[in-house]
Amino acid sequence: MPAGSLTFLLEKNRIYDLHVNMPGTPTISRGVHMSGTTTAPTSGTIQNNLIYGMNNDGAQYGIQNNSVTGPVNIYHNTIVLNNATGAGTSNTNAINLSNTTVQNGIDMRNNIFIVTRGGTGVKRIYDVSATSAPFISDYNVSYLNAPGGTQTFAQVGSTNYNTLIDWQVTGKDLNSVSQDPLFVSRVQEIYANKFPG
Repeated sequence: MPAGSLTFLLEKNRIYDLHVNMPGTPTISRGVHMSGTTTAPTSGTIQNNLIYGMNNDGAQYGIQNNSVTGPVNIYHNTIVLNNATGAGTSNTNAINLSNTTVQNGIDMRNNIFIVTRGGTGVKRIYDVSATSAPFISDYNVSYLNAPGGTQTFAQVGSTNYNTLIDWQVTGKDLNSVSQDPLFVSRVQEIYANKFPG
């Protein structure tokens, strides 16, 4: 979403196979990227989307928000960052709030976030560049279980929260759970059936 996108609606999309023909590529993969400034604000809703299949070696962000104003609602999305054979040394974040200015008006509820990517980079559910995080986040299912690298549930500024329980001390995700959602079949089959292309 470019800066100045007002009241956008991004819904019912299957965003997948980013960099499928370019494994080993160090560039960034973003399922959804938003930008915005105080003079060109961005506001809208991202809901009922499926983001999966990134296989680049660079950073991976399920949803990256670089805007400074909102509101931005992130509801009922499934983000799976699970390229176990990836050799990446870059960060992997389900949600990346990348503006160093405090980002206001973000509401994230009823999502599934899975980060099980390989490589030696840092893996997180939430990565917030600003020193405070005045957003709403609750009723989410998060699963962080990467085979390598450093894992922290969330980071705000330079403060790390290693687990969901540590993160809940901030008042966020009080009704969320941290566990494998246990898809009943191969992930790609479920996605194809649940979100027909």
